[in-house]
Amino acid sequence: LTTSGNLAAVQGTNVLYNQSQETYFEWAIAVNDTVRTASYWARNAADPYPDPIAGREYDLSLGASIGNTVAPDITFLADGATDGVYNYSVVERTVYRFGLDWSGGESLFTIDGTVGAADSNWIGITYDPFTASLWLMEWQNGTQGTTVAQFGLDGTLGTSFSTGMTQTAGLAMDYADGTLWLSDEQRWYQFGTDGMSLGLQAYPDARGVPLYGNAIRGAEFAFQSVTAVPVPAAAWLFGSGLLGLIGVARRKTA
Repeated sequence: LTTSGNLAAVQGTNVLYNQSQETYFEWAIAVNDTVRTASYWARNAADPYPDPIAGREYDLSLGASIGNTVAPDITFLADGATDGVYNYSVVERTVYRFGLDWSGGESLFTIDGTVGAADSNWIGITYDPFTASLWLMEWQNGTQGTTVAQFGLDGTLGTSFSTGMTQTAGLAMDYADGTLWLSDEQRWYQFGTDGMSLGLQAYPDARGVPLYGNAIRGAEFAFQSVTAVPVPAAAWLFGSGLLGLIGVARRKTA
């Protein structure tokens, strides 16, 4: 997962790895066999970051980067997703598709006013291999709570639900059980794709500040191809090890 200035890997109730980002605002994240980030300020023409900024590529255990990604053609990427062939992100209300190295930026569709607040920005994104679709999430909606909505790659609206929270970020799907995880920028909440709330998890540091006091931005589990729709989880078992947001191997429970 990514925060304002950190990269971290979490599993169950534990933070396994945590480190500072190597460049400016590595918020958008896509995880496959490696972790690839894109800078929020990718091509911002204004100060203080006037030049195109590339993100970084990391092993799943993080550490020093093993290479750079490409500065995308689109700026203000706050979360990311991948289907193993392309990366995806959303800026305001438009969904974009990129190369696996974050190159390019092709517009796929724009979210109209039929779901969520008419003037809200959408910030969270994750890919659903069970239905070959994208889940998207509003950042702020103080009227009815932020919306999570499913869209086909052509922009066709599927199901949607309200989180009940006024501010959310970092949407991710756990491919082990088909549930969705999202953040209020400090804690993690698990939902079924039907909108049922299944639990929450926080990762405090020694001072008791959730995840080092940095606002969570992007998150993903390592992408996995699937062929069947899983049975929705009935409840979250704390400590089961299912939350490996950048692909750490999951522990099995009896």
